Amino acid sequence: MFSSDRSAQRCVLALLAIATLLRAWLAHVYPVLQAEAYYWTWGRDLAWGFHDHPPAIALLTAVGGVLGVSGSLGLRLGVVALGTLGGWWVFRLYAELLGVRRGATVAVVAILAPFWMPFGVVATPDGPLLVFWAGALGAFWVAWQRGGVWRWIVVGVLTGCACLSKYNGFQLPLVFLVTLLTTSTGRAALRTRGPWMGAVVAALLVTPNLLWNLDGGGSTVSTPFAGGVQLEAAARHLGELALLPLFWLGPVLGVLLLGTVKVVRRPCSDVERLLVVATWVPLGIFASVACVTQVHAHWITTVFVTGLPLALAATSKRLSRRACLGAGVCVLVTAVLLGVPAWVVAPIDEQAGVVPEVPEVLERLALEASGWPQLEARLREELAQRDDDVFLTAFNYHIVAEVEWLLDDETHGLPLRRRHLHQYRLSRDVDEYLGRDALFIDKERGNTTDVRLSRAFERITWLAPVVLTTEDGRTLDRFVIASCEGFLGILGSDASGR
Repeated sequence: MFSSDRSAQRCVLALLAIATLLRAWLAHVYPVLQAEAYYWTWGRDLAWGFHDHPPAIALLTAVGGVLGVSGSLGLRLGVVALGTLGGWWVFRLYAELLGVRRGATVAVVAILAPFWMPFGVVATPDGPLLVFWAGALGAFWVAWQRGGVWRWIVVGVLTGCACLSKYNGFQLPLVFLVTLLTTSTGRAALRTRGPWMGAVVAALLVTPNLLWNLDGGGSTVSTPFAGGVQLEAAARHLGELALLPLFWLGPVLGVLLLGTVKVVRRPCSDVERLLVVATWVPLGIFASVACVTQVHAHWITTVFVTGLPLALAATSKRLSRRACLGAGVCVLVTAVLLGVPAWVVAPIDEQAGVVPEVPEVLERLALEASGWPQLEARLREELAQRDDDVFLTAFNYHIVAEVEWLLDDETHGLPLRRRHLHQYRLSRDVDEYLGRDALFIDKERGNTTDVRLSRAFERITWLAPVVLTTEDGRTLDRFVIASCEGFLGILGSDASGR
């Protein structure tokens, strides 16, 4: 595919430049998701940890504001920039493992693959985790093969950053240890001080976050199990986990990846050993988790950093050009198919409250992306008629974060559920809101909404909803709004609301 190492490197750099521009454009035009707005609230109140994730995503959402970039691009600027660096690290990882030309071919597929591209646009913890995961793997390989204490220190720094991005990063030390213990060269490396110096550096980086967790009762670490143990659903969860490679890599490469488990049982080179361990050890951990609770699709994206070349290698004994090109076409077709909802939904935000006629699933996605500008205009109108003492509230903390984002923090928001309050922002003092008035926002007026609101406020008055119109003339109540007077306190998590 490439005539020389230099041409391969130039091709990757050109692709990274084009991909960066594309991701920056998408970051600018695509509506901010509720989860992103939630992380944005963290960026205004930086700490060593938060009740859902470590602090990396909070820091990244604050980058745009520091540089004077506003809007959705400002919120996502740190993720977009880090994604470009991550793309280069992915290329360097594959170049070290497979050679420059073959590595460039795999890198081209990876940079455009569904498991990589979206996380360089949307500001979630998975983006920085993928970047530092790839960087740590590449640094680990170089340190293992070439030695040098300073190289192992770099491994420690990148591993620590992965752990501070998302707690899945704590799988990396286990991946490194298993890789070293199962190879003769690895066991020899463990007898030197380099790996242990790297471990110390990583531990020092994550210690502030671990201390923060201890001070908060460990609620962040327990978040994946917040729904409780679900042993009766283990078979279904394991089946869903087995299907995820087909989603993130495409059907062909997904099946090939699942077939590479046989490599674990036979002697293999150091390159194969690292690829196998970095893929199947995390997958094994997630399989164990799936036995007790659901594994969400985005949790396992890191395994495809090494799973992709492993699946490509399964197409032939060597990574031939034909195999890589064929697999690349499969990945690109899958990426286009998965991208259809995004391309349909993204422009909806610019249409004045009109939801197009599309298939049912896409219509639901379009509905989720629509109505926010109308809600912003309505809230600004309502707030202009009230004094500055009014705050925004909702049962769902994601909605609270989204309306704070829409109003550019002109007024504060407060989730009504106590457990959501702890997830939202630790420093929020509920007592200072007692007796104040609020605007309540939700997606619908449920059967128990009035009862629960009556326990949180003295008086409730429902206002006209935010209405959208479909292309076929139907009207939809997108948001309901209530004027609430006399705040009594946060609702509890029990059935009574107290």
